[in-house]
Amino acid sequence: MLNEIIKIHESPLKEKLQEELITLGRNNNFNLDAQALGNSGSYYVTASIDGNVIAMRRFLQHVFRTADNESIKVLQACDTLTDKNFRGRGLFSKLFSELKISVGNNYVCTFNFPNNLSYAAYIKDGFNLVNNIITVVMDRAPIINNEKSVIYYDDLELAADQTSWLKHNLKNGLHRYLPIYSYVANNNILAGESSKQHFPRFYSLSGNHLESIHNMRFIKSILFSYRPVTFYSFQKEFIGNDLYLNAASYDTSVW
Repeated sequence: MLNEIIKIHESPLKEKLQEELITLGRNNNFNLDAQALGNSGSYYVTASIDGNVIAMRRFLQHVFRTADNESIKVLQACDTLTDKNFRGRGLFSKLFSELKISVGNNYVCTFNFPNNLSYAAYIKDGFNLVNNIITVVMDRAPIINNEKSVIYYDDLELAADQTSWLKHNLKNGLHRYLPIYSYVANNNILAGESSKQHFPRFYSLSGNHLESIHNMRFIKSILFSYRPVTFYSFQKEFIGNDLYLNAASYDTSVW
């Protein structure tokens, strides 16, 4: 059996590699985020045989910040793609191992929003279930009451030009047509009063922080959906429950 050559690349990727990954996705009926290939801010870990790319994993760089302006660097595990002729060789884990060796020391942790197919693979690689992203339908914006400085919020570049609740249209599914809104904090986190809306909206919230941040103790009647969050710590003392994760951190959203 031929051995794979595993490498890590930081985006924007060279044009030749972009073309190879796009072709790999096309040949395997995978909807690759081609735009991300040319954008900065991601690591791509690839496996090649005889000069041909056969597998890829992407990890998006994030900065999270507390109300006290303490920041940490973390990664989000995003696209995973393996050629159908080379599955079952443990490439999913091999690519993650290369990421840990190459850049893991520069980050606090990595997180992911796995689906039913990928969940088991992440757990096998040492990830733990730490949260759920909750989507609810509400006729007013949820109350924001953050007195816990330990909570880390995604430090999006767009936050300075937006209100606290950002609008997202996902690329697939129902929310491609019906947007969801998520909370993004900045250096001036204040308690906010909710206001009545003419139409109900979908809100993406961190399941770990429904009570502490949004004063919500019972949401069964307005629960729309949830998605698990898995977490792997490069620094063992860091607790993934301190990350406020919602659609603002979800890489498949379109602004």
